[in-house]
Amino acid sequence: MEEEGPVVLQHQLLGDAYMVQLAEFLGWQLEGVDPARIGLCVSDQTVVELRRTVDDHGYFSRPVIVLIGSHELFNDGEYRALRGSFHRLIMKLRMLAPSVTFLTPPPAPAKWGETIYKRHLMALRRWLMRYERWGVRVIDTTTPFIRNGGVDDSFFEKWMGKESRRRPDGINLNDRGMSVLLECLERNIW
Repeated sequence: MEEEGPVVLQHQLLGDAYMVQLAEFLGWQLEGVDPARIGLCVSDQTVVELRRTVDDHGYFSRPVIVLIGSHELFNDGEYRALRGSFHRLIMKLRMLAPSVTFLTPPPAPAKWGETIYKRHLMALRRWLMRYERWGVRVIDTTTPFIRNGGVDDSFFEKWMGKESRRRPDGINLNDRGMSVLLECLERNIW
């Protein structure tokens, strides 16, 4: 099956809203808005949903870069189940793609005050790093946004929506945050 966009640095992107944002930041056009979608990157996509998509897709001719798991972390997903879902996705992608790179989820200032969110995010980051010994590249895109024990909110959108539907954000990366994410990729993808 031919790859769907987006492709960055000769790698197929897979993932959730952060990958949709990155692809859009790099000039890819949205294919849908409810949920926002660009190729195999879909807002609010869960790890389990991406695994099903990967199963349906089959082999990838390009290496893949994956950023997923934010939805479960934001919604207090059961951490042990999340790790199991990640493991199954990683094992499947190792069979279907020439190489696999995972990005650790960026921290969200809007959720950072919640102890469970912070604990699960940092534990997931450490746990994913263990897959490097299995030949999976893992790029830390969590800690570049942390300063003095907190999340530097200057990398994140302050508001979302327009006019009467405007509400606080603190989850979506702004252009400055997208630039940091892209720098992490460029430094680690060769």
